[in-house]
Amino acid sequence: QLYKHIPLEDPGLVMGYHTADHVPVFDALARQFCVCDRWFSAILGPTFPNRHYALAGTSGGHTLDDDLLRHEVEGLKTVFEFLPEGSWASYYHDVSSLWLIKRYRHHPLTTGGTHRFRTFRKHARQGKLPAVSWLDPHYAVNKLKGNDDHPPSDIRKGQKLVAEVYNLLVQSPVWDKTLFVITYDEHGGFYDHVAPHPIDDHYAHLAHYGVRVPAIVISPWVAEQAVSHTVFDHTSIIKTILQRFCRQSDGSVPYMTARVEAATDLSELLTEDKPRTCQPIEHALLEKAFRFHDRGEPHENWKLRQLFGDVHTHLHELRSGS
Repeated sequence: QLYKHIPLEDPGLVMGYHTADHVPVFDALARQFCVCDRWFSAILGPTFPNRHYALAGTSGGHTLDDDLLRHEVEGLKTVFEFLPEGSWASYYHDVSSLWLIKRYRHHPLTTGGTHRFRTFRKHARQGKLPAVSWLDPHYAVNKLKGNDDHPPSDIRKGQKLVAEVYNLLVQSPVWDKTLFVITYDEHGGFYDHVAPHPIDDHYAHLAHYGVRVPAIVISPWVAEQAVSHTVFDHTSIIKTILQRFCRQSDGSVPYMTARVEAATDLSELLTEDKPRTCQPIEHALLEKAFRFHDRGEPHENWKLRQLFGDVHTHLHELRSGS
């Protein structure tokens, strides 16, 4: 229905792909760093359950966006609760993924670790980024501003965002200590010939990965033009954080969930003996004179926009005291 006004005489269009000219920033990063070709989404499901896995290692057995928006998962802890106070931050444009977790919705702008994206720019330039930074793109709660690559948003806007974040990091005083992971919460319904693997989980109906998603791992400690065939998923990010920043006095890491316990962390990708010299990305997209033109995006509110709009509305109601 979303694209009913677009002629689709060619059914092969759904098997199309982007070239380096379409995604020049991803092309540049793939040439400098590591592409993971076995990174799976956490479950065979939509946005919110996969984001819960990325934040907390579980969706509490839920498989639908609406369920997680309206019902709190009992006893749920995100990885941020295991980090030392002041050692993490969530940077967002219009909506933070943290707001999917019900308790964070009640004080989204007063939580010590939650900031607008403009603050990320300042912290990166000043070398004041915390140990863990979680970045959310613009989810187009307001139309035509989306840079999250969710159809039908202009993918060039996503490329510009990634390039800006990378350039801020590579020129930051903390670059030599940086690991930057780019991935997608779920596969968006596209075909994939690689079947998801089984994996340990507290919930039997979720004891397997979802479909593969793109993932690029960026760091001066990552080999140039590398391709990893290791099986990773969203909980690999949590496992990496726990291993690096949450070790207890006896050297162990806190237990979160069965899925996190079974995950492979990203340390094997840090293969270099010393940090490599890496260059910023230069492209017309980043020039001040560059202008995006309205491509006539549909006026319909697709489901993701509606869901994030619900979160956004709920937050404003809480802030106004209702």
